[in-house]
Amino acid sequence: MKVLKISRELKINLLATNDSHFTEKKDVETHDTLLCVQTGKAKEELNRMRYSGTEFLKSANEMFEMFIDHIPPDLSFSALDNSKNIGDGVEDYSVWSEVKIPKFEMPNGYEDFAFDDFLRALTYEGFYFRLTENFTNAFELEKKKDFMENSKKTFSDYEKYYQRLNFELDVICSMGFSTYFLVVWDYINFARKSIIPVGPGRGSAAGSLVAYALGITNIDPIEHGLIFERFLNPSRNSMPDIDTDFSIDGREMVIEYVSMRYGHENVAQIATFNKLSSKAILKDMGKSGQVSASLLEKLSGMIPITRGKPASLNLMIVEDSPSMEFRQNYLMNSILKSVIDKSIKFEGMVKTTAVHAAGIVISSVKLDGIVPLCRGQKGEIVTQYPMENIELLGLLKMDFLGLKNLSMIETVVNLVNHKYRNSILTIDSDCLKPHFDLPTYGLLARGDLEGIFQFDASYGMKDVVSEIRPNSIQDISSILALYRPGPLDAGLIPKFVTGKREEFAAIEFFPELHPILSETYGILLYQEQIMKLAQEIGGYSMDQADLLRRAIGKKKLREMQRQKKNFLEGCLNNSLEKDTVFSLFYQVVGFAEYCFNKSHSAAYAFTTYQTAWLKSHWPVEFFASLLSANLGDTDKIEKFIFQAASFGVMVCRPCLNNSDVFFFPDQFQRKNQLPFFRSRFSK
Repeated sequence: MKVLKISRELKINLLATNDSHFTEKKDVETHDTLLCVQTGKAKEELNRMRYSGTEFLKSANEMFEMFIDHIPPDLSFSALDNSKNIGDGVEDYSVWSEVKIPKFEMPNGYEDFAFDDFLRALTYEGFYFRLTENFTNAFELEKKKDFMENSKKTFSDYEKYYQRLNFELDVICSMGFSTYFLVVWDYINFARKSIIPVGPGRGSAAGSLVAYALGITNIDPIEHGLIFERFLNPSRNSMPDIDTDFSIDGREMVIEYVSMRYGHENVAQIATFNKLSSKAILKDMGKSGQVSASLLEKLSGMIPITRGKPASLNLMIVEDSPSMEFRQNYLMNSILKSVIDKSIKFEGMVKTTAVHAAGIVISSVKLDGIVPLCRGQKGEIVTQYPMENIELLGLLKMDFLGLKNLSMIETVVNLVNHKYRNSILTIDSDCLKPHFDLPTYGLLARGDLEGIFQFDASYGMKDVVSEIRPNSIQDISSILALYRPGPLDAGLIPKFVTGKREEFAAIEFFPELHPILSETYGILLYQEQIMKLAQEIGGYSMDQADLLRRAIGKKKLREMQRQKKNFLEGCLNNSLEKDTVFSLFYQVVGFAEYCFNKSHSAAYAFTTYQTAWLKSHWPVEFFASLLSANLGDTDKIEKFIFQAASFGVMVCRPCLNNSDVFFFPDQFQRKNQLPFFRSRFSK
């Protein structure tokens, strides 16, 4: 052997290695079938790609048998020992690490500020401008450095806000998260200065008054009853998680800014893995040629889908299978049985990789020394680890979500402002705060929901909105929380409707819960309501109430038992009867399965309201934007043109001389003529 000759001449030890593509010898046939599925070849094809069948993970004896015919036994033993010695010589190590927050560089003139002090200065300044409604200038740094002290005088009439702001800042600074907030503030500050649309908030971060003051979110948490501890709990040592929505094009600009700010080698997008479902693998197995593709397609159609997830193949072949026809085919056809048995092994395996729709990782050091990287289809740098592993490695994960509706809102606002560019009428999406507007809520009650954020998802949602007839931002938020599988299955929507139309009753036996449950008409709908309930009835602090929420939400039995004991003791200390308290606790546990994050729901309700307001007051510009945003979907284009007509908006035919790439309002419409806009030219 050439390798043996080189080893002797250069006096380099031999190593015994083995190419391994599957774990056990019995998986040879299964692996070969998977190879046929991946390459689209039939098993009987002679010239297809195939392996020898020896590429499994071997024991020492099996490795020795492989080499015995090629090299002397003593060298075989030596080669195996050398490989083992390398493994034994590897020291214990862990890839898990503390969070590597990127280094934030202070702006010019502020280099001598500590991170905590700079965050406090920005927060006080930002909130001062929130109070004076001078939002545009809230992020200008050319202010006196002593503003932090001077600004405290402006809070004399806002004691509740001032106390909350100081409490949050103390928690953030004591937990060492000042730099994190500055990093987030920095790229959102860039987005706002670059006129990139930023969503009002996403997830539990909307519960932070500091985030609101910094312009990270655009929803007042005190006004909307949102809780900081739901976002960041001093009793729960975990990283804050601030996710942000940008417009589609704006997202790419923010990613590029972050890459330049912290170094392209320190920033990457995150991979996601698409796995084989029961339906998908059956269809793919038709490519192997063992069973007709039409039969497997038929069987795939028998697999029920529950909440978007197909039933597993193991479930389909048991005695109480959801499809007895599927099971009979499996039992009566031996070849089909063999194919399905192999498919069961493939189910859940990774089929393809993709780039996560939102995930971005920002590191304080070069990523190629921490995580394997690759290039995406657009040339972007992408991690080869999924999001869960990225966080375990101590890398900072951010979600930058490109939201089509923010791009639509931006287009409508620009069209309106362009139309009235010579007048005093202008609108700003950041200033479109929800209030009671009869045309807006009338539009929602009629069910005119095409293009309305989150409300245009399905006919079922349309029915729910028409039935509830929202007349407040709280109702919109509640609908977003209600229209999910859990509340739908539990029948909470009819109870909500009854409570809204009639005199609602809070959880049985507890009239003192009325203030907590009033906005949801007696229904325990939000996780924050559980926390407030625990505070009012059980004597919990808010950070303790958050631990209760997590325990019953995640059904951690040991922790639930501990929390039950604490809850009962707290309620009894408030002079409540034991039997009543037991009843309350189990009602809360039952509702907790369906309860939603109010911070997220309330923030997204803002965007829902904004799209509804624009549609009701500026229908021409709204439909121009809506149609332009859906150019690639002819079914939607047809539907939206039909609905535009119901608003008195006419869409002209394509015109070679006048049409543009996108839909836009006609600037030459005559008086008394229906508003219309020219459409995109197409063949």
